[in-house]
Amino acid sequence: MSRDDASNMISCMKDTANERTFSSSSRLRRRTLQNYVLLWLHNGIELSNKEYQNNLSHFQSVADDINIFTQSNDCIDFINKVKNVKVFLIVDNKIGQQIISIIHDSPQLDTIYIFSNNACQEEQWIKLWFKINNVYNEIECLCKVLRLAMKECNKNSISMSFISIDKEISTLNLNQLDPTFMYTQLLKEVLLDMKPTKESLKDFVAFARRQYISNPKKLDMINDFERTYSSQMSITWYTGESIVYEILNRALRLMEADLIVDMGFLIHDIHYELCKLYKEQLDNDFKTPFTVYRGQGLSKMDFDKLIKNQGGLLSFNNFLSTSRDLSVSTFFAESSAGKPNTVGILFKLFIDPSAPTIPFASVRDGSFFKTEDEILFSMHSIFRIGKIEKNDDAISVYNVELTLTSDDDKQLRILTEQIRDEVREETPWGRLGKLMIRIGQLDKAEMLYNSLVDHACCEGEKALYRVNLAVLKAKQNDPQKAIDYCKQGIEVLEKTLSSDDLILSVCYNSAGAVYYSLGNYKEALSFYEKSLEITQEHPPSDGRMLAISYNSIGVVHHQMKNYPKALESFQMSLLIREKILPLNHPDLGASYMHIGVVYKDMKECQKALPLYHKALEIMEKTLHPNDLNLATCYNNIGGIYDEIEEYPKSLEFYKKGLEMFEKRLPSNHPSLAVLYLNISKIYKSMIQYSEAIEFCKKGLEILEQTNPLNYLRLSIAYNRMASLYMDIKEYSKALCFYEKERDTLELNPPQNSYDLITCYNCIGYVYSIKENYEKALLFYQEEQRIIEKIYPEDYRLLARVFNNIGGMYKHMKNYSDALFFLEKSLTIKKQILPMDYLSISLSYNNIAMLYDSMRNYVTASLYLEQALSIIEGLSSSNYCHIEQIKNNIELVNQHASQ
Repeated sequence: MSRDDASNMISCMKDTANERTFSSSSRLRRRTLQNYVLLWLHNGIELSNKEYQNNLSHFQSVADDINIFTQSNDCIDFINKVKNVKVFLIVDNKIGQQIISIIHDSPQLDTIYIFSNNACQEEQWIKLWFKINNVYNEIECLCKVLRLAMKECNKNSISMSFISIDKEISTLNLNQLDPTFMYTQLLKEVLLDMKPTKESLKDFVAFARRQYISNPKKLDMINDFERTYSSQMSITWYTGESIVYEILNRALRLMEADLIVDMGFLIHDIHYELCKLYKEQLDNDFKTPFTVYRGQGLSKMDFDKLIKNQGGLLSFNNFLSTSRDLSVSTFFAESSAGKPNTVGILFKLFIDPSAPTIPFASVRDGSFFKTEDEILFSMHSIFRIGKIEKNDDAISVYNVELTLTSDDDKQLRILTEQIRDEVREETPWGRLGKLMIRIGQLDKAEMLYNSLVDHACCEGEKALYRVNLAVLKAKQNDPQKAIDYCKQGIEVLEKTLSSDDLILSVCYNSAGAVYYSLGNYKEALSFYEKSLEITQEHPPSDGRMLAISYNSIGVVHHQMKNYPKALESFQMSLLIREKILPLNHPDLGASYMHIGVVYKDMKECQKALPLYHKALEIMEKTLHPNDLNLATCYNNIGGIYDEIEEYPKSLEFYKKGLEMFEKRLPSNHPSLAVLYLNISKIYKSMIQYSEAIEFCKKGLEILEQTNPLNYLRLSIAYNRMASLYMDIKEYSKALCFYEKERDTLELNPPQNSYDLITCYNCIGYVYSIKENYEKALLFYQEEQRIIEKIYPEDYRLLARVFNNIGGMYKHMKNYSDALFFLEKSLTIKKQILPMDYLSISLSYNNIAMLYDSMRNYVTASLYLEQALSIIEGLSSSNYCHIEQIKNNIELVNQHASQ
């Protein structure tokens, strides 16, 4: 919003209201802490108007955050842009009629309230729009309805996860699970290990004061909280009309890591207070099984999930409030049923106190709402979904039976153990951060780690979190920060830990992942090997870390084209995994895929293809249909079909992978770039150059924007684009991209020397086609210099470059130098490469044509006869070369006779 636009938003009484202003300086105040937002759009009453001030005061008593507009367009823009909240809109009759058709279908807009002295409920236009709640002439009546709506909104916003048990849960992959379920499972473990401090309380209070700096009522409440809070009062504060309930539940629902760290003391205290009450009440209040109720609304999408997962598990990821009073719960279910796209739900929760389970307690004595007879369950309570049926007494309400699971529920225990195994880390907070990275919540993971660094008790702990930040930054394509964090963390850990500490092994593995993702394979391999060395000396009980180390080393060797070493490492990893994992575990599928890729690159496609399909079979059974590992599998199978020249099949699998990547990844993600380049290669093979260039451009644009330090990938993309323009004879464009490839490779020459040699050769070739022989010679000479320095015994390369240099001297009519280099090339081929008959024959032909240019026709004829005698002994596939030599013999004879 511009400065002019901002003037259309009323800046009302900053000493009494906490309203949004959208200025960059008020970023903290603009953070939404509620599940709803209240908008008031009116016709611009002056601030001094008593009626206006009275209305404003009443609205402030209902909502913390009021957004006041006098211009319809500003209000509409706000509704369209706001996220993760329900919008309640108060509008007068006239403006309502003008904008209703524009805003009504906005998914964020929950309810519209017509507040006007000049409207009546019977007006026909109002009846046409179901989101209009009612017409209100009195402010007190409207505020009463708003309070109820906001309470209902909070109740309906509780975070839930559905866990299907259709397949064997021991093979369930982490990517199949709702992230919030895993998040709160680990969060619960964090709480058990956590020791709250006074600093934790101070940090939260300071945060809350910044948020409500313009709201005296809330500031009084915060002061009261700071003054009176104790662990014994945690439940009272949570259940009361305070800032605590809404902020905490919203943070848990949206996985707002920094807020959860700040409020960790409160979550911890509520949990342990419930544990204490649970023990006290178990023998007196909960002797026999009993039923409690909860009424709320579910979105139609979540209701469909509930139906599909009947018999499975349902997790409430916040603290769960229930009531013994059926009528209270029925009221909330019925009131939610009238909402658009919402189904009213009356949960009937069956509790067996004799089974060990999550703590719960009656909080009637400590609760703010004593009449509701509230039973509060600790965070992450898990129920088995039973019968689902329509409520006979209430329209659009469904009764859903839930049974609280016990601590020894086999499926739940296996699931919990697997989550821990998948995200191993030394500290509980570290496990939580690692999970966030694993499930793609990178921004939230960064918030968490930055907060943990600030709260760390020692330099060693800070170093651990910095290594994890390095992994995260690499995934965010921020290479410089990734390297900085990695160096900072490893330097401290090497000083503070013994050289064989397993924590150091994990950190070395993470550092390897950072350098690998940045294309620095030598450094990555060094860290992976350090990690393996420690793990071999102190192998963990189940071998999983050992398998990961071998696999990581295999990945780097493969990227460096050390295929035998890559194969050896991948097979070691597979051997361990076959011993410790179920037959259809996704990690086994990944191992088969890795080995298949190596065989493909070793040109043993018949060995690779069955491994690919074996991997695909496992992954399609065990992974979610949108899992990105499945997309990677499709990409690899596309590659093998490319290798065996079945291009339509290759394109089919590449496009399957592309469809998934485009749905799940940011539009500038490097993995998308790789797939675009692969598809471009297929179109090139199918002689469809316009499509090939289109996809190559897409891949190149991403790599130039996001991965400038990954020299190898970027250089490959430039090379692909150059070769496409060579094929369609647009040599100037080809030269431009070859030169970009050269510039990229020269930034990291030792690692990319072979590619640099090839690049110089290509540039020389383009200049020779353009008949700029002096420039071509310069690049061939640079190619010669690198070969003689780095690959002095690669005689095939030497023979090639000598032949090309000789050719350029010939074109420049420097016949003596031309003869010198062409004869050097022939000598190498005859002595070192005696079986390369075709190449030897072509060298004789080239020298012959040089003698022809020198008008030494006798010697030219002798060399051509030698070339022909060699090539005629080869297969008929060399027909075109035979014809060329015969034509040259005829040409020399013509020259001799003139």
